[in-house]
Amino acid sequence: MDLLVDGLCLFGGKLAPVQVGLAWRVVIYMFVVIALALVIALAIALVELVERTSCASESKNDPPMCLAIPGKILNIRGEDPLERTGKIDFGGVLKDASLAYVPEAVVGDYVIVHVGFAISRVDEAEARQVFAYLRQMEDLSELTEGSP
Repeated sequence: MDLLVDGLCLFGGKLAPVQVGLAWRVVIYMFVVIALALVIALAIALVELVERTSCASESKNDPPMCLAIPGKILNIRGEDPLERTGKIDFGGVLKDASLAYVPEAVVGDYVIVHVGFAISRVDEAEARQVFAYLRQMEDLSELTEGSP
């Protein structure tokens, strides 16, 4: 197989000069430009995805923090294990989440959801305990730093 490299042809392990027509040079340069444009577009899309799903804090004074919250699967859509999604009930708040990481999950199961992905199954008692902790945290948020 021959490989064209800047007007040189790699043939049989030896470089030999070749005449490359203008049309072929244009095709090669266009291919390189298109390939670079695709790489740049993919990089931009990846950066946007990371920014959209990041757990960065709204305030510069607060450290970034993410929570994984338990929820109950109300329904499941999709047959393909990588594309399954479910309507999840987070104590009255309904959201869609990907079930790709928990293919064994069924309607009625409780799952831990982090940035839109169910990452593990939990039993109902554990899910209720987490909600109790979250309610306690909400009650504690009324306290200020200067309070005794």
